[in-house]
Amino acid sequence: MFYITYYLDFHDNCTPPPTVGYEITGKFLIVKEEQEQGMYFCDLAIVTKYNIDYYNNFTRVFLNKDILAKLKENNSQSIIKITSKNEFSILTQVISDESYYKLAANYNKPYAKRLLSQLFDLGVMRKKGLYTKDDDSTNRAKITLLSHNRSRYAYTKGVDFLFSRNNKDYIKSTSLNELLINLPETNKDNKLELKFFHNIIGRMPINIFIGKNGAGKSYSIEQIIKCYLKDGNQDLSESINKIIMISNTVKDNYPATNRALHSLRNRRSEPHTDDYEYFSTLRGKKYSVSDGFESFDFKTLINDMIKREIFEEIPFNALKILENIIKDNINCSIMGLNDNNSSFKSLDELLSLAKYHYEFNDSSWPGASTIFLSRDSKKLKLSSGQDNFILIISCILTSIQNNSLIFIDELENFLHPNFISQAMKILTQCLLETNSICIIATHSLHIAREIPKDGVTIFENPFNSNDIVIYNPEIESYSCNLQLMSNYIFNTKEESSIFDSTLRNIAKKYNNKKDLINDLGHKASHEIILSIADRINEN
Repeated sequence: MFYITYYLDFHDNCTPPPTVGYEITGKFLIVKEEQEQGMYFCDLAIVTKYNIDYYNNFTRVFLNKDILAKLKENNSQSIIKITSKNEFSILTQVISDESYYKLAANYNKPYAKRLLSQLFDLGVMRKKGLYTKDDDSTNRAKITLLSHNRSRYAYTKGVDFLFSRNNKDYIKSTSLNELLINLPETNKDNKLELKFFHNIIGRMPINIFIGKNGAGKSYSIEQIIKCYLKDGNQDLSESINKIIMISNTVKDNYPATNRALHSLRNRRSEPHTDDYEYFSTLRGKKYSVSDGFESFDFKTLINDMIKREIFEEIPFNALKILENIIKDNINCSIMGLNDNNSSFKSLDELLSLAKYHYEFNDSSWPGASTIFLSRDSKKLKLSSGQDNFILIISCILTSIQNNSLIFIDELENFLHPNFISQAMKILTQCLLETNSICIIATHSLHIAREIPKDGVTIFENPFNSNDIVIYNPEIESYSCNLQLMSNYIFNTKEESSIFDSTLRNIAKKYNNKKDLINDLGHKASHEIILSIADRINEN
């Protein structure tokens, strides 16, 4: 049986089970605070004779005046039975796709679909083609329940998880090939066209924004984030589950406080759903609605990933992805001690110790207290560039959801040019395994030549105004010559360089190339002589 009741009523009547068991068993939709008129946050409880399986912040429910009045009729036991006839026109929509993952992990997908059908979950009803009434009240309920970013994503794409055979099929069915974003103050009819599939190389989950300083790259990222956070942005939230902003610069203007988010949203920020997270790798600070502004390091990120794995919040193993990346690309392993002073020689072992402890004490688990990288049984010290890049990947994996959009501002900082190609390979691997996409704002030609031209957007601001010019390059950027690409993207002119002005001044001393060779031929290299000779012709 399915019931609906108030939070206090449920917890007053369902204290730890007596020896005789609970009087009422079944599934309970537990109404908490009202978010908007008629819409409430709800927990879910599955009560058997001697056990309660409880899910915090599981869904939202739209309740009409009739059912609210009925709930208040009997203050001693305000419980209403929900039937298949749905006399009170109850409609729900899970707060995020995490609710689907958790329920399927603890039971199975068929059970989860049946239960959510009984709850009249909009996403499940849509997939099953079930009939819902088409009247003003129902339409208003749908609009209200689907006016939040992650709820709308769960409705359009997240629910596919319950109807897929496995995670591989789910990721394939929900992957993005392109994304159109309304971008103000640009020259492309306010549409930014991002492509994440190439006819030859297949999936290319990374696009880049490139251009001179002040061209509008970071500004445009800020505008995309603001557009998404305003809620109700159907084009973005039907495709994007979450935005993760990683700033690898000294200073930025990305939203990183509650006040900043409050000013952007159409409604008050919710402590129940994180659709945006911010990380500053150089300052070691991060921000989310649920946790606020706090410090982080590699160890805290690892412990956050353990928490996610324990609660089955994502359809992929973030710790395993990170461990494979470090093992395959840096040729080392992760070792250390957990909070119980038990040693571990891999992240998989660390996670196993945490899960084992959690089974016997569901209020806590041991995380990592000491952690380091090891190669050939010796502690390994990474370069500053490698260390910072691993931190960036860890930031992504500790917060990412299926179909996240990740922005990285100046990934190339601290990275040697020879490592950039490897870094892009690692980032691509991470994105493919988490079914997400990334936009990098960069000045690096080494990054640009790793991406086909369809995934490169050049930014220009020729008049230093808000009129930003954006376009895809006509030349192929993939494996392109760096000098050619520099000339094309940054309008590089040799005339503006120090060496050019120096060679021109030398060339002015000679009337012809023969005089130049007679004077400097034995003093300078062949290449320099040729460069000066070219400038004699120009003079």
